[in-house]
Amino acid sequence: MSLSSEFQDLLSKQEQIINRYVVNLHTELIRSTPVDTGTLKSAWELKKVSATHWVMSNNMEYADIIFRGIRAGVKGGSKQLPDGVYPILQRFNLELQEELQKLKG
Repeated sequence: MSLSSEFQDLLSKQEQIINRYVVNLHTELIRSTPVDTGTLKSAWELKKVSATHWVMSNNMEYADIIFRGIRAGVKGGSKQLPDGVYPILQRFNLELQEELQKLKG
């Protein structure tokens, strides 16, 4: 196997890991989104821009208030998601970084 094919194999594995984590994160954010009418939960969007670049968004006008939780003395969050989405994002980021580190092994 040449260096070029090894590099391509590594990039392919990296892309697969990132894709899996992004889809799992998107699923977890939808699952964790508080429900009153269901509008906020159904407003999640996920778009793949390139091999390792995704855009995940929720365009509901009150999404930021619900998702930020209580930060810097500013009250946000909800009874169902009092800490906002940051703990979920931090957990997924840590797990993704650990998984990508294994590729370097």
